[in-house]
Amino acid sequence: MGDVLVVSGPPAAGKTTVAALLTQRRSPSAHLHADDFWGFIKRGLVDPWLPAAHDQNVVVVEAACTSARIFARGGYRVVLDACLGPWFVPDLVSLVGSDVTVDYLLLLPPLASVLSQLAARTDHGFTSQDAARHMYQEFTSSLQGFERHVIDPTGLTPDGIAQAVEHSRHDRRLRLPSP
Repeated sequence: MGDVLVVSGPPAAGKTTVAALLTQRRSPSAHLHADDFWGFIKRGLVDPWLPAAHDQNVVVVEAACTSARIFARGGYRVVLDACLGPWFVPDLVSLVGSDVTVDYLLLLPPLASVLSQLAARTDHGFTSQDAARHMYQEFTSSLQGFERHVIDPTGLTPDGIAQAVEHSRHDRRLRLPSP
């Protein structure tokens, strides 16, 4: 049986960079990039940060979490790279299942860092500063009970962040309870 490590946080927090490094440290491993799941919607996509996107977001999160479960049950060590806020954690745990270990990381740099990273993006479709501010506020206002899952990457290299994540996983600080 494999396991699932969710690398979450607001846009431009460094999730994909860190998830790629963490995937390289595992074997066998699978890196599920949740942005790809939104890309599967070819017509009728609603920007995921808009209130009207709620039902769509539930479907996409269910698809990503179910895929993570299937890979984990197949023996893979899954890194799910997603803007999966604490409000989705009960669904995550339920969808992945009680027989799969799930660790949940919130990468949460200061807002100024997020906006700076966002402005520097050249190869990503999401660049909205207003939407990023909104999503950042959603994450920070939902931290109650998830403080131990937060890593502020400020001052750390990507390798340093990956090491901090591994240390936190070893200490079971990131572990989510089974349903």
